[in-house]
Amino acid sequence: MAPAERMIVEDGDGALIRIVLPVRLKVRGGRHWLALPDGRAPTSRSNVDPVLVRGLSGAHGILAEMGVRPDGHAVKNRDVRGAASAYRRLIVTMAFLSPEIQAAIVAGRQPAGLKLEHLVRTGMPLAWADQKVKFGF
Repeated sequence: MAPAERMIVEDGDGALIRIVLPVRLKVRGGRHWLALPDGRAPTSRSNVDPVLVRGLSGAHGILAEMGVRPDGHAVKNRDVRGAASAYRRLIVTMAFLSPEIQAAIVAGRQPAGLKLEHLVRTGMPLAWADQKVKFGF
């Protein structure tokens, strides 16, 4: 057993054993799943979410189409027009996620239950440290 796991033999019946695992039930929008204390899914393998990866790729694609470089100088980016549709404006915010968060999403190490809708519909903090706190990284 792992260090935080416990096994308890029930008092009245020697055949009944209770196993205590360090997980919690998370509920969001009617959905539920198990998460470890640090927010990760209890499985050890990575769980690549194709929708999140496609959204991240699309965000960088939109910036490239507009000719914007996130690491570019403001003078070079000042004449660029914004994305035409509301959906593209929402998706493009993913390109400004912290590089660590982006790498975790591509590797499938995002917190359990983190979905594209949640990332783009909630206000995105500008500071990378604030992003990690808000999205559970």
